[in-house]
Amino acid sequence: MNNASLEKLISQACRDIASEEAARFDAVDVTDITVSAETEKRFSKMLDRAFFRESRTFWILKKIVVAVAVILALLCIVVAAVEPLRNRLWKFKEQPSANCVKIKLETEAGEDIEYPKYIVEAKLPKIKEGWKIEGVKTTMPIPPEYIITTDDGKLIYYSISTVHSELYADNSKHTVEEVVLSNGQKAVVIDYAHGYCMVLWQDVNRYKISSHDFGKEVLLELAGTVE
Repeated sequence: MNNASLEKLISQACRDIASEEAARFDAVDVTDITVSAETEKRFSKMLDRAFFRESRTFWILKKIVVAVAVILALLCIVVAAVEPLRNRLWKFKEQPSANCVKIKLETEAGEDIEYPKYIVEAKLPKIKEGWKIEGVKTTMPIPPEYIITTDDGKLIYYSISTVHSELYADNSKHTVEEVVLSNGQKAVVIDYAHGYCMVLWQDVNRYKISSHDFGKEVLLELAGTVE
């Protein structure tokens, strides 16, 4: 027996089995079987969805959605290609809202310092005995983010980043305060209304220490140990 004959026999056997199962299904007496109104409602919805996906209306709507996506893509290409439109969009994107204030971080070297593009040194705060500080796993040589865990399980977040952009904070629900750390570095404290506090400062890099569990007193004390 060759492969073609074998495939025909298997195909015929499958049809026979399916026919027998269909006959048994049709012969089942369902006169005394009832379903709840909720089940009937769900089944009706499923049928409506199935019929809708096969209807002409569904395919028309699908074509409309595709056409809109194509038009939006073409508009994006046009905006990117036309310089005046591109500049106008970029200006709108960068403009902060009326409730935002610009965060100015000062360094001892002044405004003309050339900031490095990469983090070359990890300056870490000095933590108390029993506390732990761990860098978040990353492929970078120096972890940019750290988690400080206190002896009673509370968390403080510390991060280092390059100085590459301006900073803004929402002043409508948060308070912004300029302070001087114990090491003489100028810093900014942002106290959020929902109990989150953040301290920001910079030298050749930018630093942030924040927590949901501690207020500005603890964070300022830790920030002052970074030298």
